[in-house]
Formats: sequence, structure tokens, C-alpha cells
Amino acid sequence: MHNEGFQNARRLSTSPSSPTTETFPGSQETSTTSTSSSSSSGSTTPSSSVGPPIKKRVPTFFSAQSYLRYQGDKFVKRFDANCYIAITRKLDTHDVSRGRTNGDVHAALRMLQQPALIIGIESDGLFTYAEQQELAEVIPNARLATIDSPEGHDAFLLQFEEVNTHIIGFLREVMPEVMDREPICATDKIGDGDIGAVKAGTVGEVDDITAW
Repeated sequence: MHNEGFQNARRLSTSPSSPTTETFPGSQETSTTSTSSSSSSGSTTPSSSVGPPIKKRVPTFFSAQSYLRYQGDKFVKRFDANCYIAITRKLDTHDVSRGRTNGDVHAALRMLQQPALIIGIESDGLFTYAEQQELAEVIPNARLATIDSPEGHDAFLLQFEEVNTHIIGFLREVMPEVMDREPICATDKIGDGDIGAVKAGTVGEVDDITAW
């Protein structure tokens, strides 16, 4: 049930004389007790101690499971899961020192000359805060911005306003000539005739760097 959801759920068939448990697609399982019979003088009569069927509703899975399965089904229809294998392998085997400093990662990082902003989330278990501290210490022109959040790695999405504040402040400091100038708009008309698509781009006067 927990592995396949309720896609393969079906009624369970049992003999009339045995307790019956029926499982239906859905979030709950219904159990009923059947009447037992006894034979007396060649006739079959219900036992007097057996009353109406008793239904007992028992939760069988967490409510979030159906939502996760729904989103998962949508995802696999438009994304090849094999891409994850390639992506995660690239992440696991990436080495900034390869072909540069013979395995010395710190030496490779010290080669970076451009200013860098490192944003670390103290509760992040994927990109740990200690790793962000290490990057900020080794990269020559780097600084560390800290986000204090209990949301772990998801904080960079949930606390986007704080992320935006750090990035905008950093860009205004290191690229004032770009951030303070008047916006430059470029338009290209695509197509022939009076009807066409307009492609526009804006540089400068950035208020929300996270609103991609």
C-alpha cells in the first residue's frame, strides 16, 4: 500500500463463514465482521450472539502521501528520471581542482579573483553552513551572509526576501555602475507584418533579483 499507493487496491475475497476485511481505494480501511452460523437439527440459524455488522474505520496512510504521489505522477510524465542519475553523478564527482592544482581544492579556490557572495543557511543539511564558511574563508574576495532559519535547505526558497536583500546589497556594492544607471531596454520585433512578438530585456534598476 505504501509503495504502490491505492493504484492496485482491490476488494479481498473471503468465504462467508470467515471474518471479512475489505480494502477500497482511498485513505481508510473498512473492516466488517460476518455472521457465524451453526447447524442444528439439519437447519442453519444465525447465532443469537452476533449482531449487525460492525464497521471500523482505520487510517492506513498519512494524508501527505496522496499529494506526494499526485505530484510525483505529474513529474515523471514530463521529466526523464535518468536525468537525475546524470545530474547527481556530476555533482558527486565535480572537483574544482581537477586539472588545476593536483587535488588541492583550497589552492583552486584561491585562484578566484572576482568578488563572491556566499549565503549560508545554518540549518541546511544539504549545503552545510560549515562548508559555506570554508568557501568564504578560502576565496580571496568572498564574504559570508548568514540566514538563520529552521527550514533547512528550503530556506533559500521560503525566505527569498532575505536572500534578495543580501544579493541586491552585494551587487550595489561591487557593481554600482551597473546597478545605479538608468534602465536600458532593448526590443526586437519577431515576425513579419503588423503582428509580431516583442522581446524585451532590462539592465539596471533591479529591485528583486529572485523574481526570475
